[in-house]
Amino acid sequence: MCCEFGCSGMVALGTLGRVTRTRLAALTGVWLEFEPEASRIVVRVCSPSGPECLPAVAAELVGMLGTLTPAERNAAPGGELHAHVDGGDQLARLRVLPGAIVTIDWSHPDFGRARRIPYSAEERIVLPEMQRLNGMVSFVAAATGDLERCAHELQALAGSFEGLYPGGELRLAADAPGDRVEVTLDDLNLDVARLVARLRLLARAGSLVGHVDVTSFGPAEPEEMARIVFDADRVWLDRPALWDEALVVPAAAAAQHPASAR
Repeated sequence: MCCEFGCSGMVALGTLGRVTRTRLAALTGVWLEFEPEASRIVVRVCSPSGPECLPAVAAELVGMLGTLTPAERNAAPGGELHAHVDGGDQLARLRVLPGAIVTIDWSHPDFGRARRIPYSAEERIVLPEMQRLNGMVSFVAAATGDLERCAHELQALAGSFEGLYPGGELRLAADAPGDRVEVTLDDLNLDVARLVARLRLLARAGSLVGHVDVTSFGPAEPEEMARIVFDADRVWLDRPALWDEALVVPAAAAAQHPASAR
């Protein structure tokens, strides 16, 4: 999911009569438009952005669904639109269930139900200069007695990064007998890709454990947040679950209550 223009998604309408298709084609929305070839509501290619996005999208969606006949609404397959509000810090989902039942729910990022994929520096996350890092990672130094070099390189990495939000803290604790280093990050503005690369160079193979949460000091899309998880020889990227699906009306409800779509 990516909402570069403040809104994304589509809603399938199914088979429509000629009169309905003509009415939909005549609507002049700012955010949404009717795509006759696929018989669906889509986001306009050139759409604005701003705090008024959500109410405008919701109004246009309801207005377009209102042009359908009761039979067409009951048969509409539905879909989803995602709209950013509050400068991108909050994401709302307008879900059109079968039968044209419209629900709205708000993103609640939850790493407990995260989607895990192998880490890659190419994955889309918060812009490096805005990244806020929190977490704890520990590892065994690659070379025996190399704790001082590990500490120096990590402190130098944090101190030399030219982000937009200087501050935060990187704390180091070392266990000389075991050559283990513990790194704690507290609201540190640092490019996580650089941190991961440096930790991999400094750590003995199979010794990296812990996680780093990547959020933003400034406006950012909720789906750009991530958790980097170090698990011995593997590094993972967790994407938080944004929606509490238990709160969403099940699709079967549309068939049980067709009158509500009218």
